[in-house]
Amino acid sequence: MLTVNLHLINGDVITTSMTRAQRDRVSKTLNQSLLPNAPFEVTAGEADLLIPWRSIGYISTAARTGLDAGFQATEAAD
Repeated sequence: MLTVNLHLINGDVITTSMTRAQRDRVSKTLNQSLLPNAPFEVTAGEADLLIPWRSIGYISTAARTGLDAGFQATEAAD
C-alpha cells in the first residue's frame, strides 16, 4: 500500500492509502480531457468523502524510506 496525497485546488490535502494500480488509475483519470461526472470516493481516516474530480489539483506519493520488499541493492560490476 502507498500513502497518497490528494492535493485539492483549495489548498487542502487529503491523505489516504492506495495500491499502485489504484494510484495509477486516479492519475490517468485526472489526465483525461473530460473528467467523470461521478465524484471520486475515498475513505480518509473514519470519513467517507465524495470529491468532485475537477477539485483535485494533483496527487503525490509520500517518499518512502528504506528499501522496498524484495529489492536488493547491488553495486555495478567493473
